[in-house]
Amino acid sequence: MGRLATRHVSAEFYVLIRPAAKPADVEFISGPEEIHSAAKSIAMLKFNVSFPDSAETQILRRGILDCEPELTGCVFVLIPPSSVQFTKLPGS
Repeated sequence: MGRLATRHVSAEFYVLIRPAAKPADVEFISGPEEIHSAAKSIAMLKFNVSFPDSAETQILRRGILDCEPELTGCVFVLIPPSSVQFTKLPGS
């Protein structure tokens, strides 16, 4: 990801990971509006996840995007499932 912020910002996203070659669906949860558009870039990331079979299995994860003005990119970190407390998605 290129430079998204001129100050330190972070945002949370839900990521729906699908089997290989299928892009993820990404939903913005919270954070400054200036990095809301990063959802498109996160959806293009490849997640190294093993799926149990060839069925339409999907994995829902929550992650934090952290952007520093001193860096040319941002870091996206998946939160361990045991640490996640889900919030209601906008519009649901």
